[in-house]
Amino acid sequence: MDREDYVKKLKCEMSDSETYVAVTDDKTKIVENKVKKVADTLYKKGSIDSDLKRYLTSGGGTSGKLQGNPKLHKPGMPLRTFVNGRNHPTEKMAEIVENELRDHVTSLPSYVRDTTDFLNKITQIQQPLPDGTIIFCLDVKALYPSVPREEARAAVFEALNRRVQPEVPTNDMITMMDTVLNNNTISFNGDHYMQNEGTAIGSHLGMNYASTYMGAWETELFSKSNKHPIAYFRFVDDVWGLWTHGLGALKTFHAVANEIHPRIQLELRYSTEQLEFLDTMTSIRKGRLVSDLYTKPTDRHLYLHMDSSHTESTKKAIPYGLGMRLKRICLEETDYKIHRDEIKEQLQKRGYNGRFVETELKKVDNKKRENLLHTKVPSKSNSRVPLVITFSRALPNVGHILRKHLPTLHISDHMKNVFPEPPLAAFRRDCNLQDILVHKKHNRMFFRVHNRSGPCEAQRCAICPYMMEAEKFSDTTGKSYNVRNEVTCKSTNVVYAVHCERCKTFVYVGETGDTLYQRHLLNLSRIRTRHNDPVAEHFYTNGHSVADFRVMGLEKLNGSDEYRKTIEQLWKRKLRTFKPYGLNTKD
Repeated sequence: MDREDYVKKLKCEMSDSETYVAVTDDKTKIVENKVKKVADTLYKKGSIDSDLKRYLTSGGGTSGKLQGNPKLHKPGMPLRTFVNGRNHPTEKMAEIVENELRDHVTSLPSYVRDTTDFLNKITQIQQPLPDGTIIFCLDVKALYPSVPREEARAAVFEALNRRVQPEVPTNDMITMMDTVLNNNTISFNGDHYMQNEGTAIGSHLGMNYASTYMGAWETELFSKSNKHPIAYFRFVDDVWGLWTHGLGALKTFHAVANEIHPRIQLELRYSTEQLEFLDTMTSIRKGRLVSDLYTKPTDRHLYLHMDSSHTESTKKAIPYGLGMRLKRICLEETDYKIHRDEIKEQLQKRGYNGRFVETELKKVDNKKRENLLHTKVPSKSNSRVPLVITFSRALPNVGHILRKHLPTLHISDHMKNVFPEPPLAAFRRDCNLQDILVHKKHNRMFFRVHNRSGPCEAQRCAICPYMMEAEKFSDTTGKSYNVRNEVTCKSTNVVYAVHCERCKTFVYVGETGDTLYQRHLLNLSRIRTRHNDPVAEHFYTNGHSVADFRVMGLEKLNGSDEYRKTIEQLWKRKLRTFKPYGLNTKD
């Protein structure tokens, strides 16, 4: 997709004034302080313990990043927008509220967990179906950002009140939910926004929050409708059902659904023959409901290539796994056999040996479909300590090495208790071309990130004249370093260095969660007022003045306070700013 088109489409999305409002600067630091204040208040009143308080405030200090994935199967390739909320200050609080709503959501009559759950539910529908039965689907348009907060708040309150022996009182859970929803900061292409309706796609407070509202919405829909479907199931924002009252009544049912709330609008699809839902195609054949595999026309079936740098067990599991999925979905054997041949052909194009694929698929052929529809419960938990390493084809047989040397570990009674069994060898994926060429943050994915330190260029900024503008800098030995990320006066969560123009060297390394503007406005004031401070003293003694003071942004971070302080210590060593070479002390 062209970069300008991408920006234009996302800008158009953010122009929805009912859902988003543009703000002048990043409010994430303010949000971080609000989260800490709420957690502290709940702790003092006894609603949460110290561990939960610590967890709630362990989120990062990063604004949500707006991204968009093109819907290739739709005309005009509209974007499916979502917000990467990782390391957002409200991340942990959102996670807690979402988790508390899980039991309520799974108890809703319309709830569908996944494809297997859907298949189990439709097998319970009484058949044969009445003549003229219509299969219909309702798709909620942009559910997450469209959820009306006032109505959702009431639905969540009612759901939380039904909990048995809740660990956190309902009113306090609502306080946490409000803190998350009212402080959803979003950044895109250098602009900043706040979300004032709905919740963000990508937020931890997402599926269960939206589904809780939809549960209340469905109750209202059925109370206002004179005629009801004989089957009605929903997977988050997608509804599947069976209608036996004629097309006119179905359209009336759809109209009633769209009148419940102006923000919740649904598209209706229907057929008397077949209709896709999730990854299934449900059809009516001779009065009976039949499920078959559905794949989108744009699906290129790019399964993991046999030459890919992954463990052999991972690649060998793919044919069997695809066969099991197919056997589970296809009700009729003729459909299964057709797709089975397609899978074999697709895998051979990806480098898989045809004989091996056939062997794996034969393991599936004789399995009974009804047995595959049962959710398997693990027989026992695995308590083996994992050894996680990056996979490489050059690695020896790690499992064999672990088993071989286990007796050596067992010489120690302590290690025998730690490792009663050999550690479990687990492999993480190595860096691939996508990791190199495409970064998860859209700012790096579609726009060049300027790794530089420089002024913010705001009018009348008191710090701009003192900001060093550079992409690289050197230590006293002449070794060169790159500035990491873009650092300006208005940047937060930064490690910086103070440079003396008279001494021509970096004399101090520091860090701040606030903006560089706030931090160095204080430093300049201390220099001018001759404050008793090591940095200030350097610039008003021995012939120095405030004119010698300069700031270099070394690195802008996304992690926690602890991580920022760790990086600060590394830069102190690299730039040799500990006394007697600089002003930092080894505390």
